[in-house]
Amino acid sequence: MLIHIFYTLNLLLLFSCLLIFRLKTGERRVSLSVVQALLGLPLLAGEYLYLTYYQEQRIVLLLLFSESVFALVWFYMAHRLCRETVTTAIESRLSLFIQIFIGIVVAAPAGYCLICRPAIQISDERLIFDHYGLVYFCAIFLLVSMLGSAWHLEEFWRTLDKARRWEYKFLVVGGYLICGALGWAASYRITYLRLIPNHFLLLAVLLLLAWFLMCYAVARHRLLNRKMFISRKVVYSFVPHPFLPYIFVPSELSP
Repeated sequence: MLIHIFYTLNLLLLFSCLLIFRLKTGERRVSLSVVQALLGLPLLAGEYLYLTYYQEQRIVLLLLFSESVFALVWFYMAHRLCRETVTTAIESRLSLFIQIFIGIVVAAPAGYCLICRPAIQISDERLIFDHYGLVYFCAIFLLVSMLGSAWHLEEFWRTLDKARRWEYKFLVVGGYLICGALGWAASYRITYLRLIPNHFLLLAVLLLLAWFLMCYAVARHRLLNRKMFISRKVVYSFVPHPFLPYIFVPSELSP
């Protein structure tokens, strides 16, 4: 029964990405992505805790699906945070449809796991899987998503001025903690082809710590209500030098 609840919550989290078509501004899309990440973190941490004490094949398959969904949501959040601060271009409908298509591709392993369950062996309280199997490719997807998210977060952090860095400090620190924890877990699976229950307990603690840091930043500085501004450094790099005085006029001289 609990496994079905976990599957339902993950599917709801994945389908919530469709709300992006109803949001017209980039700030609201960023807020939606942050909320999705904050909802997905305790869900994934709860599954890690559950798998720590109950090592069953169906729970492992649920975890693979949940990790893929969260990796997708997390990458979109980092991508939108970076996009809203480094570009003035409006996100096209084609880009949104591509993101939805990727979400459908990510959801496909769930149906595969329910119909054709991959072979996972339990030996000495360790879950061992085959090379180039479903678990292997899910680990690669998780690792690539975390690396891409870390790159977007670093780019987002560099575009912020000193005042705004203080507001987003704990959000970015929590984000890097998540990228580091899940990236380490994925690289370990790719290298040793096994899942260790003690790692799940550690991952659950790290994800909950990152969740508290992000919630504190969002609640303390009201980040969901903040406007996203384009960095002047980015505009300086694209606008010819003679036109800069006409773009950034001091407030006391502006009409």
